[in-house]
This record gives sequence, structure tokens and C-alpha cells, in this order.
Amino acid sequence: MNPHRPICALGSATLLAGLALIAPAALASPPDAALAVAPTAHTAPADGSANGDNAAGSIGWVMSRAGSWSYINPADGRAITGWLHTGGSWFYLDDDGALVTGWAVVGGDWYYFDAEGRMVTDWNWIDGAWYFLGDEGAMAVGWNLIGGSWYYLAGNGQAAMGWLFEGGAWYFLGNSGRMAVGWANHLGSWYYFNGSGQMLTGWIVDGSTWYHLDTSSGRMIATEPVAGAAGSSGTSAAEAKAYASGQMSAWGWDSSEFSCLVSLWDRESGWNYRASHTSGAYGIPQALPGSKMASAGSDWQTNPATQINWGLGYIQDRYGSPCSAWASFQSQGWY
Repeated sequence: MNPHRPICALGSATLLAGLALIAPAALASPPDAALAVAPTAHTAPADGSANGDNAAGSIGWVMSRAGSWSYINPADGRAITGWLHTGGSWFYLDDDGALVTGWAVVGGDWYYFDAEGRMVTDWNWIDGAWYFLGDEGAMAVGWNLIGGSWYYLAGNGQAAMGWLFEGGAWYFLGNSGRMAVGWANHLGSWYYFNGSGQMLTGWIVDGSTWYHLDTSSGRMIATEPVAGAAGSSGTSAAEAKAYASGQMSAWGWDSSEFSCLVSLWDRESGWNYRASHTSGAYGIPQALPGSKMASAGSDWQTNPATQINWGLGYIQDRYGSPCSAWASFQSQGWY
């Protein structure tokens, strides 16, 4: 058999019912920073040292004839350039000593300065998008763990929202940008995201129930009890067949397909969940090696339902249906 993993064994999931999901907005780069933009306010930055006149010998904040704010160093009477910490806030002054406002690149990182030139930190809504500017003001990009939750900030710093395909996996980021983990409902359909936020597909187990998640969209399309739970299969061949029969509709197969499955696994194992072969094949579907079925559950050696669910997934992925698998077996002696 070729490797196949239709089931992911999971712990108890966190339900995120009612999560509001929206499509991601178009992302645009931050505006080009103009390092000598005048502040919109017509008063000096409020740090207690404002001077505001242009008289000779002024110190602290002064406005130039060009209309930009500068900070005169009281020690030498010269305009300060670069970073300035005063009045409990950080400011940045360009090479001409002009106060910077808006977006600016400093030392290779993006920063945002408000209308009075103060460097902003934390989450900020700027020009219609959320940005995260860390404790030191630098704009965050990529995956970031913030306040105990994961967020994805695009290359332009904007927080991603809605569906995100990144690194070969699908993620969902709610309307706050927070990465979904566990169950999440989108437009009336349920999806499951593992602890890393990646959307799962195929069979998963949560608590005492198996769930089948569409292999292309991830949407939950079927549920079945775990073996050993009330109403589920036992370990005899008859009980295993009864359990398998109950799974057929979840895979879109009818009773004629079930008869092919019975013939196939009658020949392979006699529906004995402990059937083994010197080749290393094991269980009802005779997975080779048997340990492949660990992808369906850690109890693969003793649980017929785990073996059956793995085997049905293998058949669907490789042959499309039990009758196609049975035809292949009849022609070559294996499937």
C-alpha cells in the first residue's frame, strides 16, 4: 500500500462558535515617508519645554521659517538630529533637524509618528488598516505572538484578516486578526484548525466523535462516534462490518460499494483487527506496515474503527471506491 493518512488524532478542541469571519482586504504598502512633513498641529509638541518663537538664543522646540519644528539643544544651541526623548515621548528629527511625522524608515525599520511627532507603539489603526508597532516602535511583519494570540502582519505591516494561505497551509484570522485555533464557524460551516493554526482536512477525532473534513475545502461534512463509545462498533468481525457499513455514506458510497469492501477485506484479513502477516501488514485493511495507521489514532493496533477509517481513506485516495480497489485486488492479488 502507498502511505495514506486520512485521520488526525486530536485532543479536546476549543469551540469558537460565532467567530465573525471576513474576506481579507486588499493590502497596500505604507505611504512613502516624507521626513520633513510639518505637524498638523500649530503648537509645539507638548513636553513642557516648548518655546515656539524664533528669537535668537531660543532653546527647546522652535519653528523654522520653513514651517517645520526643530529642537534646539540647550547645551550648544544647535538643532538636534536623530532620536530625541523628551516629555516622556520619543521623537525623530531628520538630518536638517526637522521633526518627522507620519511614516518613516529609520535604521531599516518602519516607524509611525503622530501629528505632533510622537512615536507610536502597540496596535494602531492607520489609514484604514491595523498595524502593530512594538514596544520600541518598529513595525512588525510576519507571524507575531501578541497578547497570547498569533497574528500575521503582511510585508507592508497590515494585519491580515480572513483566510490566509501561507507556507503551504490555510489559516483563518478573524476580524481582529487573531489566528483561529480549534473549531471555527464560517458562513454556517465548521472548520478545524490545529494548535499551529493550520486548517485540517480528512478524518479527525475530537472527544468521542470522528469528523470528516472535506479534503479540498476543509468544511466539516460528516460525524461518526468513536469505537468504544455508546452505539459504536465492538471488536468482532460482524461488529466491524456493521461499523464499516455505517461509514459508507460519509464517503459518498452506496450499498453496492459496501459489498465490494466486504469481499476485499474478507480476503485480506477476514475482518480480524489483529490479523498480521510476515510482511508486516496488519489489521483489517492489512496496512503495510501496520504503523501507518497511527495517523488515524494511537489505538490502531486494538481499535477496529481506527483501522477501518484509515483503510477507507486509503481506498478513496488511491482508488476512489471499494469496488475499484476490489477490481485491482482481483487482477493483481493486492491493492
